[in-house]
Amino acid sequence: MNIFSGLSWPLIVILLPFIYFLTRDLILLILRRKDKLEERNRVIESERKLYESMKTLQKNRTEMVDNIQRLSEEIKNFRPKKPPIKPRPAPNKNTNNDPSKKS
Repeated sequence: MNIFSGLSWPLIVILLPFIYFLTRDLILLILRRKDKLEERNRVIESERKLYESMKTLQKNRTEMVDNIQRLSEEIKNFRPKKPPIKPRPAPNKNTNNDPSKKS
């Protein structure tokens, strides 16, 4: 049984392009909606990663400021150590080496 047997040829010629464009547009609409959802999920994931990076950056900044403050306090309180006092060498008691007493 032919599905076009009840329709006249001019009506078929008019309906086929219309049906083609309608189905093409529906398929493209479905595909675009799917792509839009995937893009939205990518953006959400990217924002989450960005947020985590910002948290890490803020934590590192805070640690850096704390370290700088600690170091500045250490520098303010720094007192150089006095060099150790070396004992003087004992005087030479050997009189034979005294140049004034040589004959």
